Parts: sequence; C-alpha cells; structure tokens
Amino acid sequence: MTDILIIEDNPELGILVRDHLRKNGYTAELCHDAESGLELLEREEFRLILLDVMLPNMNGFETCTAVREKREIPILMMSAQTDE
Repeated sequence: MTDILIIEDNPELGILVRDHLRKNGYTAELCHDAESGLELLEREEFRLILLDVMLPNMNGFETCTAVREKREIPILMMSAQTDE
C-alpha cells in the first residue's frame, strides 16, 4: 500500500510535494490529471489523496465525487484559489 496519491497538474509543484513527502518517509505517487489518478486508484491502495481543485478536463470536485463512489479514503483538497 502506498501512503499518498498526489493529483496535481502543475508538474513543478507536484514533484516538489512528492519529493518532500518521500524525504520525510512517506511513499507517494504523482499523477498530473484526474483520469490517470482514477486509473491508478483502480490498481493500487492509498491511505490519502492530495487533490488539486483546478485540474484539466475533470476538476477536483468531480474527481472527489468519482473517488467517493468507489472508496472511502481521506482526501485533502489543494487550491491556489483565494475565494471560499
């Protein structure tokens, strides 16, 4: 089982977060879009998802809904938006 799945479309930010988590002892995988993240969830188990709100094609809220239809896994939403 992998600790954390990161779904982040900004490659630099995603790699930074993944590398920081790995440096601190976590196992982490990075996907750059919702579709590949959902495919990976079909094949692997994760303890937590770090999910970007602003993703191409399928946003973070839609992705969260798709995950919830199949699994009960903690999800932390990440956003650069300043609105509530």
